[in-house]
Amino acid sequence: MFIAITATEDPETVCMYMEGSLNAASQQAFESKFQEATQRAQMILIDFSAIEQIDSVGLGALIRCFHNGLAAQVRLVLMHLQFQPRSVIELTKIEQVFEVLSPKYLSGRL
Repeated sequence: MFIAITATEDPETVCMYMEGSLNAASQQAFESKFQEATQRAQMILIDFSAIEQIDSVGLGALIRCFHNGLAAQVRLVLMHLQFQPRSVIELTKIEQVFEVLSPKYLSGRL
């Protein structure tokens, strides 16, 4: 799994770009990178455009990051959710917890 953190035009916003799967093998790296990003951001965008799969461990990591972000007063936003990750989030009914940007909203924005 590849995880990159890139700064956006706004110095207080960080975008995390990931490739592969968010699962037991990658959750520790994901949480570490998220924690690193909370040290310098007020908002973290997580780009799911290249995340093909998320499992229960990955979902747990995402929830922990959400709570850690709240504690650090960092806004967490998910974007470009692919079919499988979106399905898992909707199936578990936690889509109400996360802020998710739709493709329509993103067009021309990022």
